[in-house]
Amino acid sequence: MKFDTYDNAKHLMTASKCCVGLHLPPALQSVGSGEAEVAQGLPPNAPRMAFLVDEYPACPESWVRSSGRVKSYFVPVRDGRGVWLNFNDTLAYVPQHVAAVVSIQGINAVTGLPCADPALEQYIDKCPRHKEAFGPDRFCAKCNFKWPKQNYLATTGTPPGLFWLDGFRAADGVIRQYVLTAQKSRGVAQCLIGAERVFALGISFFLSKTLRPAPVVEHRYGIACTASGNHALSWSGSESLMSGESLMNGSGSLMNYGGAENVTVDFMAVSDTALYERKLSAPSRSIAFMAKSVQVKTLEVAAGAKVNQHIYDDPNGLDFWQTEPDGIVVINYVDEQSAEEIINAGKKDVTGSPEGFLQTLPKGN
Repeated sequence: MKFDTYDNAKHLMTASKCCVGLHLPPALQSVGSGEAEVAQGLPPNAPRMAFLVDEYPACPESWVRSSGRVKSYFVPVRDGRGVWLNFNDTLAYVPQHVAAVVSIQGINAVTGLPCADPALEQYIDKCPRHKEAFGPDRFCAKCNFKWPKQNYLATTGTPPGLFWLDGFRAADGVIRQYVLTAQKSRGVAQCLIGAERVFALGISFFLSKTLRPAPVVEHRYGIACTASGNHALSWSGSESLMSGESLMNGSGSLMNYGGAENVTVDFMAVSDTALYERKLSAPSRSIAFMAKSVQVKTLEVAAGAKVNQHIYDDPNGLDFWQTEPDGIVVINYVDEQSAEEIINAGKKDVTGSPEGFLQTLPKGN
């Protein structure tokens, strides 16, 4: 069964109007070692199918079910592959600025601190771990590193089209790629919180109290992130474009350059590894019984190779944001074999009647 797709309806996971897509590229190999390791460019586009947990009775009982603002999904993955999370599509549906708190197995991906109730935090004066005053540039001598300004990503500071996260924050401008592994000792959350970790990812979306300004789109190059939903892709490069030439984006749409002269621009491209089949043959029957829960294999999330990626400071204070998340997406990642067993066990209808409260009343002529 193939789980790669460029169909946003099968790929994007939504809660309220916010959405996220999980990509499963190859894990990057470290270039150099120790202090000599070189940070690399972004891994390629590799969108994966997502399935609503509530529709599949064979899902493990330990998986969170959707409730209120929380939507729970599962995504088939592979041991040894990398992961990155794309939030750019959210801006096509949400008129406010957006902040995303990312939990990886129960720890914050930016700070490494345990995630309990989702909340936006900023670290201005004191180390959040030791509660002691920072040195220069948020340096904590006991931690032996400089803390980020906040525990979240935000569109207020992030350039258009770069609202994504490929790994754990290592230093300013550098992250270490998320890598799935069966090796328990390599798991970041396993090392930090042990048995309290979970085998899921969580994204809590917070909205600004006011609307965000309309984006400035550079039509000359035709590759900017726009409010209509075009989004930047997975790795950057430089390419010489002539008038009328095109590049393909992650959803399969063409982005055209219509200028009058040849230019060299930074762009996002689709690699050969991301040319996948777009169809999936999966059972669509509805069932009325409770299928036996599938026993799934557990994978840890390790810190892989260095990648060039900034987590940009939010220029605003916390009072800029709403205090409660607008939506929370839970991603239960599961090996492909277990995912097939869950899907083949059957699907139930959770959409209900399209007639709403009129469903039992006389209707029509």
